Amino acid sequence: MTPGAIYRIDNITHRLTRLSTFMTGMSDAWGTPLRNRYIAAGVSRYSHISLGGEHYVLGATSWNGKDTNTSSGLYHFNESSGQLKLLQEIDTYGARNWLFFRLNDTLFAAVANYNGPSAIYKCQEGANNNQSASRGSMLSLQTSTVIELDIRAASSMTMFSIQ
Repeated sequence: MTPGAIYRIDNITHRLTRLSTFMTGMSDAWGTPLRNRYIAAGVSRYSHISLGGEHYVLGATSWNGKDTNTSSGLYHFNESSGQLKLLQEIDTYGARNWLFFRLNDTLFAAVANYNGPSAIYKCQEGANNNQSASRGSMLSLQTSTVIELDIRAASSMTMFSIQ
């Protein structure tokens, strides 16, 4: 188990304030899954986006302790309680990075997978689909309309605009 933390940086003083602490890990020494508040074993990177004053985080899970074909999580961060709430799990293949980007006012999330095709998902803002509505989500990834990219062994993604 490895501790992780979420911090806020003050824009004026540049001081960090710890908002939340969580443990990363999948199972105890006997292989029993841990039911921690947030379990993030093998997460190589988190990507954040703020929508309408709400904070969301995608964790790029590169392994689950046994396999690289696992799922990565979309979380909602409650600023007042300092807690992450899992909203959605997305199948990934050794995910190394997530990138949020907008194209023609539509929000997308792209994942760089190392052991399978990288992919782009259309994001649904103000989501009210069954999976996320039951958890109070305002954001979800549309897994039914995924665009698979013929890019493997990816470790990162970036977006730039030429004008």
